[in-house]
Amino acid sequence: MRFVIGLIFGASLTLLATTAYTGHLPFDVKALTRAISTAAPPQLPPANDHLPAVAVGTPAKPVEAAEPYTPEVSEPAQQPAPVSATIPTPPPAEPKVADAGGRQAVWTPFHSEASARGFAGRLTSQLEHPFQVERLAPQTYVVTFDYRSEPERREIETRLQALTGTGAS
Repeated sequence: MRFVIGLIFGASLTLLATTAYTGHLPFDVKALTRAISTAAPPQLPPANDHLPAVAVGTPAKPVEAAEPYTPEVSEPAQQPAPVSATIPTPPPAEPKVADAGGRQAVWTPFHSEASARGFAGRLTSQLEHPFQVERLAPQTYVVTFDYRSEPERREIETRLQALTGTGAS
């Protein structure tokens, strides 16, 4: 909307300037300019800073000396916790126990959830094992798979390497 108004305003000014330059205005711009420049500017009464303003006809009273202003100092406001303190940190990784199940990341993180889901779906259909997508941070999605034991994890990694040419990360 502002663009349209600016466009109309600019076009109007351009037409006005063009007609003023060629001299086809219905009034004399030069005479109007001379009249404005020769007119005396309005005179304001001199400012009287030391007298208080009073209504006309009211006698002026002297201003009494007031006590100096002492601002009240309030308690400092509680600052919000830093952003890094509000983001939950993941629990520390527990040491893996032999034959314990877990979750393994596959590939490098994706910037798009749709890409990660497409990759996970393709792996699920070709390896016949479920792959999930986890959001680690904004625009950071990682494909993972769950396993029940260390031999199962190694078998899935072997099949994954045969399919993609690389292993799990």
